[in-house]
Amino acid sequence: MKYGEYLRKAEILAHEAIVDINNACYNKAVSALWFMIEAILRAILNRYKQSMPSKSGAVIAKTIDFVKDLGFGAEDIKELNVASTLYTLRNEVDHKRTVANKKTVQKALLCARKTLQVLRRLMLDRVPDVVFTIDNIASKLDKVGP
Repeated sequence: MKYGEYLRKAEILAHEAIVDINNACYNKAVSALWFMIEAILRAILNRYKQSMPSKSGAVIAKTIDFVKDLGFGAEDIKELNVASTLYTLRNEVDHKRTVANKKTVQKALLCARKTLQVLRRLMLDRVPDVVFTIDNIASKLDKVGP
C-alpha cells in the first residue's frame, strides 16, 4: 500500500469507529480505533521508506525504533507506548473473551487521542500530510463519546 492510501484508510477507519460508537457497536469501535492508528504508523514508516512489519504489534516496535533514530528522547518514546495499550485492548476484544462496553471504548478513545497527539508532535515540521490527517481525525474524535 502507498503512503497516501494509508492516510486515507486511517480517515475511513476513524469514520467507521465513530459510526460504531454512535451505534453502541463497541467491539467494532475498539478494533477500528486500533486499525486507524496502525494505518497512520504504517504511513509514517512508508513515507520514510522503512521496512514494513507484517504483524500489527511489530508496527509499534518498528515505529518506536524509527522515532529513536530520528533523535527523539525517552519521554517521547514512553508517550508513544500508549499505542501498545490500544493494541492490547483490540487484541482482547478481537481474540479473547472480553466484550467491549462503554468503559472499554472510553479507554480506547483516550489511547487513540493520546497516540494521535504524540504522533502529531513528532511529525510536526516533518510530514505535513500526516499532521493534516491527524488534525482532521482528532477534530472528529473530539466530538464523539459513548
